[in-house]
Amino acid sequence: MDIQKTVLVVDDSTTNRSILCDILHSDYSVIQAENGIQALTKLKKQDKKVDAIILDIIMPEMDGYEFMDKIKQDKTLSQIPVIILTEKSDRDTEKKGA
Repeated sequence: MDIQKTVLVVDDSTTNRSILCDILHSDYSVIQAENGIQALTKLKKQDKKVDAIILDIIMPEMDGYEFMDKIKQDKTLSQIPVIILTEKSDRDTEKKGA
């Protein structure tokens, strides 16, 4: 029995979330959130394991950096791999996201 992995897509852009979901939906179960606050809520309420997070950095309410700080404080959530999306391409952004 092949169990489908779950990916959480966190991006304030409806278009970006839609594109990512279209790409991922045939191979993964996809959960969506508009910002870090929603993402944390969904992670804590999720009854099945989230296997990866695709995270936008620039978002209202709680940006990607603050979201990563919050999940690093949780032993279980800190084990989930995070793929960062950003329009920025400078070294400081890369370092801060590591």
